[in-house]
Amino acid sequence: MVFGRSYLAALMLVFCCALSAQSKPLTAVAEAWQGYTEPDGQGIYWQIVREAMLHSGYQIQPEVANWKRARHQFEQKNAELLIGATQVDMAQAIFPRWHLDFDDAIYLFTLEPMTDLQQLQHQTVVFLLGYQFERYLSDIVIRSYEVSTTDQVLDLLQLGRIQAFIGYHFNLPETARVHQQQLRERTPLYVVFQPTERGQKLAAAYEQGMAYLYQSGRLQEIFANDSLYRMAGFPVKVNTP
Repeated sequence: MVFGRSYLAALMLVFCCALSAQSKPLTAVAEAWQGYTEPDGQGIYWQIVREAMLHSGYQIQPEVANWKRARHQFEQKNAELLIGATQVDMAQAIFPRWHLDFDDAIYLFTLEPMTDLQQLQHQTVVFLLGYQFERYLSDIVIRSYEVSTTDQVLDLLQLGRIQAFIGYHFNLPETARVHQQQLRERTPLYVVFQPTERGQKLAAAYEQGMAYLYQSGRLQEIFANDSLYRMAGFPVKVNTP
């Protein structure tokens, strides 16, 4: 009888330790994207990840930084989740089956039309800090320059300080008179996990949570409108009586 009590006590201890480990918040890092990953923990992406992981009992601790620092924090294993990575961003990470959203197309912006990208040889090309958009000009020798904000990019182009900018349509004013050339089409964004046994476990939990959010219709609710939801690449679920 005493052995039975000891066995039950040990079992309860193991169970409690497991619950404690699972209830410890997971550090999730992202760049601050308005409406998606706000510094205060609000936003569509934070809400999706929060609810997907909570489905398996995990809580997250959101953190924001510029993309370069966010990636570095993940690569140094100081974060267990990185929000908003594409397949080419991270060589050492676990990508779940469920994507999070679709990243916009990437363009090359110049003041003058460009018939051949080789015209950029030894020219100054700007892109956002940490995004490594120079990969789309991999066979061209350029002077690359990273900026933390795109506020002055148009001025730099017009003053001849730079010859091109690589980024998204929303990085420049709608009224900007520039020529554009698409370098990459829209591509899926993911929540990625550390390439470890624990990372595999967390990725599996995320996949289960995402499946639940989709099947229940909750994922569509989080996106708030059908347009954003469709652009994210998820079929709209039709409720049947």
